Amino acid sequence: MPSLREVMKSSDNTLIRTLSEDTTAVRQEVPRQVDHHFVRVVPAKPVDPKVVIISNEMCKEMGIEKDESEFEKLLSGSEVADGCSPWATAYGCHHRGSYMGQMGDGRAMSLCEVSPNGQRFEIQLKGAGRTPFNRTFDGKCVIRSCIREFLMSEHLHALGIPTTRALAVFTTGDSVMRQWVNHDTDRLEIQNEPGALTVRVAPSFIRFGHFEFFWRKENFDHLKLLADYAANRCYGLPTGEVSSYITLFEEIIQRSAKLVASWMGVGYVHGNMNSDNMSIHGLTLDFGPFGMMEDYKPHWNSWVATPHYGYSRQAKCMEHNCLVLSRCFIDLIEHVGGSPDDVQKVSDAQGKFYEYFTNEWNDIKRKKLGLSAYSLDVDELWHTLTDLMEVDYVDFTTVFRTLSNLDGVDSAGEALDKLVAGGIFRHGFPEGEREALWIKWLEAYLLLQRDSLLQKSVNPSIILRNYLALEAYSSFPDVSVLQSLHDALKTPFSDSHIGSKYYGPAPDWATSKPGVHQTT
Repeated sequence: MPSLREVMKSSDNTLIRTLSEDTTAVRQEVPRQVDHHFVRVVPAKPVDPKVVIISNEMCKEMGIEKDESEFEKLLSGSEVADGCSPWATAYGCHHRGSYMGQMGDGRAMSLCEVSPNGQRFEIQLKGAGRTPFNRTFDGKCVIRSCIREFLMSEHLHALGIPTTRALAVFTTGDSVMRQWVNHDTDRLEIQNEPGALTVRVAPSFIRFGHFEFFWRKENFDHLKLLADYAANRCYGLPTGEVSSYITLFEEIIQRSAKLVASWMGVGYVHGNMNSDNMSIHGLTLDFGPFGMMEDYKPHWNSWVATPHYGYSRQAKCMEHNCLVLSRCFIDLIEHVGGSPDDVQKVSDAQGKFYEYFTNEWNDIKRKKLGLSAYSLDVDELWHTLTDLMEVDYVDFTTVFRTLSNLDGVDSAGEALDKLVAGGIFRHGFPEGEREALWIKWLEAYLLLQRDSLLQKSVNPSIILRNYLALEAYSSFPDVSVLQSLHDALKTPFSDSHIGSKYYGPAPDWATSKPGVHQTT
């Protein structure tokens, strides 16, 4: 395999070759308004960079040799390799319907675009220092957030969910001041934490917010340039054609709808579904206050600031982001002389969001139940089960994995015993009327023809629970806990995890602990 340095030397940085550069002669750490697509930046040199963890799988997919010493030099900001020309991009954002103005890559810098095996990857550093978009923040990350992002993005990939990837995490040798929960006192305190950065990888990091930024400014020249670039670079479509804009938007709608359904299938809650956190590739992007739902609570969100982005609201939030994006495309198409029929095609594509989402979600539900085809009976079975789960504080992941292991079980009573033994009921065995309701549901379920192999292919045995992430980053600088957890999460559907320390609901202490069950 080629070395990282060799791959970087042959970079083809299409974004900075194609889009509009801001060349204002101001120091990059000074916040300012930018009217172009990107600015060139230089990563802050770390004090003492050290490898924390590297994704072997990502190295293989990129076709590069894993070399810790070389990675420390070229991916930590210590050295800008030949072929790299770091940049940060401008984008906007709306939050819960209100436009927030310019956001941009405040602490993210893309190094280069490489394609060592024919597949294109954009390599980006998160936590490498200030850019003009820093909004007076320090441009840094801490080990806690970097470990969380590394674990979750690689775990989602193993779960089969489209996501940006994590190549590596480094410590920088800096001490970074952050307000976070002191886990000894359970109080928010200003603390010094180890500085770190994440190296993340994606086909591109173009977001809905990139389009919204220039649309809000009514800068249609830059909006058109961006749309042409995204259509050609990301989807291989011809530039300068209205049909390409329509196809691009249709692809974004389909992928975004299916992405949300796939999140919900494993209980993933993004936590902060602003438009600047949505990828035009239909990838999971930006890992802030994310969390995996444990007890089934339809409106649960790990971020205490709002239930607005809760588990069951994610499709609605994504649909709204797509609606705003549709206005960008409609106005662009009108600006370049597109016909009313062209505009209608964008509106029609937007109107199909829930059709795409519902079809994908129904398919996921029937697979989780092990059924060969979807019907309204499946929907009734699902809703009856989730109603029971909500009332009885049932662990979302464990109940479906246990239902995948009912081969040879003949009676509802025996099935309920297996559910209880699996630890799905946080508050103990459901008695009286509650027990009778579970028995009734299980009697109906056991009569159906079920495919346990299908179930096990979509119902993970383990997930990245927040308390496991806490144990991983709290153990630093000992990285053995992190490495062991990462290794386990790479095979989330394996029966080998059943009975392991990673299997089953979170311990009681983790269900209400600040910074674990919910985050700020």
